[in-house]
Amino acid sequence: MKLLKLLVLMFFTNSAVAASPLLTLSKASSELSHSLQLDNGLLVNIISDPRATSSAISVNIGAGQRHSPEKYQGLPHLLEHAVFMGSTAFPAPSDWDDFVKSAGGWSNASTRPDNTRYHLQIEHEYLYQSLVRLSDLLFKPLLTVDVVDIGVAEVNEEFLTGKTSEWQRILSVIRATTSTANSAKLFGTGNKASLNGSSQELRLAAQQFHSTYYVPNNMVLVIYTNQNYEQAAKLVSKTFGRLDRGNIPKLQRVDLHDTSQLSSLYKIDAKSANASVDIRFNIPTRFDKKNRSLARYVAELIGHETKGSILSYLKAEGLAHSVSTGFQGDSYNEVLDVYIQLTDEGKENYQEVINVVFAYINMLNTNTHPHYINAELQYLQAQAMNTQISRDAGDWVSDISDLMLFTQEDPIIFGYSQDSLSQSDIQDYLQYISPNNMQVFLTTNEIEGETFITPYYETIYSQSIFSTLQTTTWMKASLSELAFPSPNIFISKTTEKQNLGIHKERTFSGEILGLESDALVTIALDERLTLIDKMSLSIMLKAYLETSLGDNDYFAKLAGYRMNFKSDADFIKIVFSGEKSNLMTYLNSVLTEVLNPSISNESFLQAKKKVIFELESKAEDKAFKQAFFNMNLLKFGIMSSDSLISIVESMTLKQYKSLLSNLPDDLFILVPNKGTPPFKNLKKSTPKKTDEKAKITKVVGFPNAGNAAAYSLWLNDNPVFDLAVLSVLNEVIAAPFKAEMRMKRKLAYIADTHLSVDSGISLTFIIESSHHSSKELEIVVKDYLKDQLDSGTLFSDESIKLAKVNTLRKLEDNLLREPTNYTLQVLQVGSSLSDYKNCLNQVIKGITKEDLLAILEQ
Repeated sequence: MKLLKLLVLMFFTNSAVAASPLLTLSKASSELSHSLQLDNGLLVNIISDPRATSSAISVNIGAGQRHSPEKYQGLPHLLEHAVFMGSTAFPAPSDWDDFVKSAGGWSNASTRPDNTRYHLQIEHEYLYQSLVRLSDLLFKPLLTVDVVDIGVAEVNEEFLTGKTSEWQRILSVIRATTSTANSAKLFGTGNKASLNGSSQELRLAAQQFHSTYYVPNNMVLVIYTNQNYEQAAKLVSKTFGRLDRGNIPKLQRVDLHDTSQLSSLYKIDAKSANASVDIRFNIPTRFDKKNRSLARYVAELIGHETKGSILSYLKAEGLAHSVSTGFQGDSYNEVLDVYIQLTDEGKENYQEVINVVFAYINMLNTNTHPHYINAELQYLQAQAMNTQISRDAGDWVSDISDLMLFTQEDPIIFGYSQDSLSQSDIQDYLQYISPNNMQVFLTTNEIEGETFITPYYETIYSQSIFSTLQTTTWMKASLSELAFPSPNIFISKTTEKQNLGIHKERTFSGEILGLESDALVTIALDERLTLIDKMSLSIMLKAYLETSLGDNDYFAKLAGYRMNFKSDADFIKIVFSGEKSNLMTYLNSVLTEVLNPSISNESFLQAKKKVIFELESKAEDKAFKQAFFNMNLLKFGIMSSDSLISIVESMTLKQYKSLLSNLPDDLFILVPNKGTPPFKNLKKSTPKKTDEKAKITKVVGFPNAGNAAAYSLWLNDNPVFDLAVLSVLNEVIAAPFKAEMRMKRKLAYIADTHLSVDSGISLTFIIESSHHSSKELEIVVKDYLKDQLDSGTLFSDESIKLAKVNTLRKLEDNLLREPTNYTLQVLQVGSSLSDYKNCLNQVIKGITKEDLLAILEQ
């Protein structure tokens, strides 16, 4: 057996970063949060954190897809797009985007079933101006005919790009099988057909909807800032306090389904090769603490993946690939969704799959529940409230604003509370999880009897009622193999200090102390391996990582332990994260299994099966995601996911073991900790002078992903200069590229850029259109970049100066929140993250117009 030596490096965190720890939910709730209500009815929550690194705002409006007029379904979604395109005080369509960019931030919006939210993140000094502009945008949008036309085009393009999604097709059947008295039946996304009116008619309808629902007493506002509460409250009062109340019509709560629609099977004409069964139960909404706790408890049990679970039984019988539980709905109606990806045998025997689900539910209903299950959930929720928030502040406050609309509880921690539950509480709740209160949606290409077709998506489906005999059988179903999960070893057993060792025969020196939240393992790939061999080894290793611990994989994930696997032509990089008490135990256990050369043929075939299933599932992704994935494969000389599937299918256990034997004896493990790291023998990289041109190693355009293209500029010369120049180029060109493709040319709803530090430094232009081929889109992107090179209009001294300022801000934030993403670059540059950051800052400040144009020239 090959023994693996580990070199432990302490990943240095400099004092400036350490002085600004990220916030926890518990601290935000108990110490920093202040609520108020303005005279006009606007509810406000201000989270004042003197150590905040940026400010964030979210406004949430109590009207969404459900509030669409029957005549103009999707109108709230249209309005969400339209308000960004000019307001009374800031009339130019690009005014908002230009401001947010200049403020070093980003903004987003989404129309949901019963609310519409707008959120942004900016530098602190722009908070007041953001509130001024956001108030004008929301309350005084221009809504011109031209703006409405652009909004309709964008909504329609969004619909068309998602029309072929299997899940969207299923959702169209779910809407069609909703009670006609319930507003959930409305097509809230909208498209050109559902918004079928003249531009002027739609403009008037949008204005009417806006004046009805976009009023202060139908809104909440959440702010996260470093300003104190009194200062921030004055800004809110000054910008939002002078607006008038409105009279808001309220939707009445109506049952989601008629009796005739329940206890029914809906067979859906499948376009995907992967079959699924979706079992949905009407449940009480989770805006009540007790209901939320019960829903979480039951969903966790139904969805657990260890011995005795629904999934373990179905997998053993060859009936399913996966089981997931979740919730769908809003403040009016909600369902518990048990979604099962079926094997071919499972599709043929779907009634047996449903029988297993009810056998487990019946077990829950009749057996005494172990105390430790809810105790573990309570522990995990408490742990989550005391874990540093790593998400962007703009996303975090938007979630808080969601809850503020619909609950009187503290919106910061409400989602994390877990009440104590009695046996009778659980049994009462399980009454909702019944064959008489469910709908079953089966994707299949075998539909019998009378068929129906959904509007807009044109999905064919049939309905049949389960017989009384069948439902009675399910209500009595029982399987002795089903059981509660055992206690979670990653919760019940903790060790403050862990000795580092891969194999139990040998414990290696290097005790880890002061562990924060991440450990990073870096495995150097033998340069003699071909690129295809490196990708094959990486993707199989990833499959083993994700299944290496058997039942304990599930327990580790439930306890918050995660792996983030990335690979390029030189390294495999695995970030292990989670609570420090068991992090090294988790890491050691995983690596012991994954790097064990005595792999059985059975486990090898299971790993291959997992890889192939996941690659085949990517065919159901949106086209732009497929294009981006295939573009990354092309860096390894693999033409498409189909090509990679063929490579994996042909791989033998002997070949895999041969690839595994090429891994080095030494693994590098880096753990965040204060102190001076032992980087003495590492190769240092001198920052490239800005008068030297970067070398573009590859330019990748991928033309075979439906109606999408990913076009990549990939640098692999100097890790500091490459990241600096592409980051600045991205800041200069990203917003104009999106505006050109979406608003000016009306070419595509999805047009974006992506900066990556994996597999070299790359900047990728991604575009998807419903009415242009991928080859046409690739030409459009190339021509656009050539036009920018020829004209140079984007590359003014002012725009480059602003781009460098924004680049420095974003990299500072990224290095603070996700330093492990930059570990390899840090090691090449010098002895610490501080050295790397200083080096990077120096190079960014020296980037010139000539450097940027040189990239486009090549």
